[in-house]
Amino acid sequence: KEYAEASQARGPLAPGAVRNWVKSLSAQLGPQDVVVWGVPADSRVARVIVEADYRMKLIGIDKISAGREVASYFDLLTAEQRRNPVPMEALRWWLTMKYDAVLHNPDKTAFELVGQSVQCRSENQMLTDEGKHLPTGVSEGTNRLFAEGFTRKYAQIAAAEPVFADARNLFDLALVSALLQKEGLLARAQWELGAFAPEGAYRPARHGVP
Repeated sequence: KEYAEASQARGPLAPGAVRNWVKSLSAQLGPQDVVVWGVPADSRVARVIVEADYRMKLIGIDKISAGREVASYFDLLTAEQRRNPVPMEALRWWLTMKYDAVLHNPDKTAFELVGQSVQCRSENQMLTDEGKHLPTGVSEGTNRLFAEGFTRKYAQIAAAEPVFADARNLFDLALVSALLQKEGLLARAQWELGAFAPEGAYRPARHGVP
């Protein structure tokens, strides 16, 4: 927080200074904790969602490129915003589900997932003196524009960055799994999972925890 305040006191960043500023901010913050809920931390699912989230944030702060048509947060800043930065404490971006609909036939023996499965969401958060993040429920314009652009170009990004295609597949699989459970489809199909049952022979591979 002290570093950010000192930077703001010196005025707007000079052209081309963004990358060095981000590098210095990264050094100030140091390694960040990674927390995974809902799936085993040593699972491939955890590795994929953590990597996709991390790379999405690197694209957002212009540390890696997702292609000429995918703008970072800093690319989207107007000249006026560069001269007079909007007051903000912390930008938050995350990936979540985005389906237009889940269609089914009358007896629910066939389902169709409609629309893109992944979207990027945004929020501006406040930081307390102790470093805790306080949700605001709102997203400043440029912050929102990055998230909307990332969502709009997601298919293009996934074609260039395999981890985003992998994340999309996991989102689809998660929704299908939820449908199997919520609609009791396994029992209706009289499938007891066999090797894929909780105590079955199949065991997913284990990986280093992110």
